[in-house]
Amino acid sequence: QDPCFPPGHALYSMTHAGVDSISRQVVGRGVSLQQEGDPARLQIWNPHLEIIWKVGLNDLADGVSRLRDHYRDQISTFSRNIQVLHIVLFALSFTITSAFVFFMVRPFVRHTREETVHVAKMLSELPADMDMEKLVERALAPAQAKAKEAKAAKEAAAKAAAAAKEEAKERAEQDAKDEQEQAEEAAQAMKPRKGA
Repeated sequence: QDPCFPPGHALYSMTHAGVDSISRQVVGRGVSLQQEGDPARLQIWNPHLEIIWKVGLNDLADGVSRLRDHYRDQISTFSRNIQVLHIVLFALSFTITSAFVFFMVRPFVRHTREETVHVAKMLSELPADMDMEKLVERALAPAQAKAKEAKAAKEAAAKAAAAAKEEAKERAEQDAKDEQEQAEEAAQAMKPRKGA
């Protein structure tokens, strides 16, 4: 690859303004070369072709290659950071889950086992002829009775509300009928009597 143009060279300012500027210059020179239209001017000494050859194939190609490498490194670094973050989050979630199992689930299971043993000891002290099913039914009977009473009260309230609504509807119809009859009687009284 040719070295950079030295200061004072005609192409020095063009090649030291950045890859975007160089690419615009090379594309612009290519468009100008196309627009000339004279095949006789398409020679090696053509200034447009010289810039495309010297700048496009050297400085521009090198700049684009370096930009590609730079962006590839940035993307690789970002991907590595995301991967490390995922690993850290996985380790943290595993630690939190382990702590939950160790500090919450294990004591609960231990307590449940102890309670099971305690209940088994209590049941073993009862007489053999005692009917456990009836004891359980008696223990649950008050709760079941309360639930039945609550359900019956709810149904009675619903029936009372429906009856009150029906009664109000009938009363309104009767009032409307009475008003109509009174209006008809008043109209009859206002008519002049025949033969008077």
